[in-house]
Amino acid sequence: MSMCKCIMEASKNNTVATFRKDKKVFKIIVVGDSNVGKTCLTYRFCEGKYLEKPEATIGVDFRERVVNIGGEEIKLQLWDTAGQERFRKSMVHHYYRNAHAVVIVYDVTKLSTFQSLP
Repeated sequence: MSMCKCIMEASKNNTVATFRKDKKVFKIIVVGDSNVGKTCLTYRFCEGKYLEKPEATIGVDFRERVVNIGGEEIKLQLWDTAGQERFRKSMVHHYYRNAHAVVIVYDVTKLSTFQSLP
């Protein structure tokens, strides 16, 4: 059942739509230096719009999006990690645990953002 159809049926029946417990969930970590666009990228992907005034991430921001792949609903959990060095060393390795994928983000106009990738 598509996300829209699920929501429409739930609102017709005055019930809250809940996701099946057997749905596949994938944890995706987004890493890179500060100001390379990690937060804007995850926000755009999950919310479908552009972030007007992005602020530096402290620790980790968490966003989710449900996608339909081959007729199956898949939940993607995007973990937007802090790009600042003082947060990256202490926290990011903890967030790598149980990750299914890592998205590496860097600024193509700034070589140092590529060279400092983990």
